[in-house]
Amino acid sequence: MAMIRHYPLPPALTENPFPGSSLPVSGMTSGLLSNGLDYPILARNPLGWDGHPPPSPLQQWAQVPEGDASAEAASEGLGVGTPVRLCNFFAQGTDKYNGLIGDVAGVRIVASGAGEEQFLFDVRCPSSIARRRTTVSSSQVAQDAALANRKQLAPLYGLEPEEVLRFDDLRMPPFLLLTQLPSEKLEALQR
Repeated sequence: MAMIRHYPLPPALTENPFPGSSLPVSGMTSGLLSNGLDYPILARNPLGWDGHPPPSPLQQWAQVPEGDASAEAASEGLGVGTPVRLCNFFAQGTDKYNGLIGDVAGVRIVASGAGEEQFLFDVRCPSSIARRRTTVSSSQVAQDAALANRKQLAPLYGLEPEEVLRFDDLRMPPFLLLTQLPSEKLEALQR
């Protein structure tokens, strides 16, 4: 008859899998299940517990609208209505926008990575001195820069240098709106 060798059980199986005692409770358990009396009791307000339960898996994925993006951006110095100079455009075809002066017309927050958020700005650069009815009025700094913006943008619209001073020319729009610009492309100016 062949002899069967029994290998010893791994250490994980030789120890009691349940913490604390597993004494049988008559009529309830056989002793293999915890009886519920041997778990440690938490204090009412243990350290690190702020009173709110952690977010559920669904809450972790759902976007929760927070405060107003323009108010948050204003606290960092680039709120709606702030005069700015466009800078740091290096790509071919976009470098012509460097130096334009305008106002922040809108702000939005987008996710830019693992839990990080980024402000994206809409900037309105006026090229006409006529006041427009908009929800965000132009600052005096941006209005004063309208002629300089017009001179810089004139070649894009086929205007000759002598035609730049005529603000009644309809070939050039009253303003240029650049959208979704990161804060690295803006330099805040004094009001």
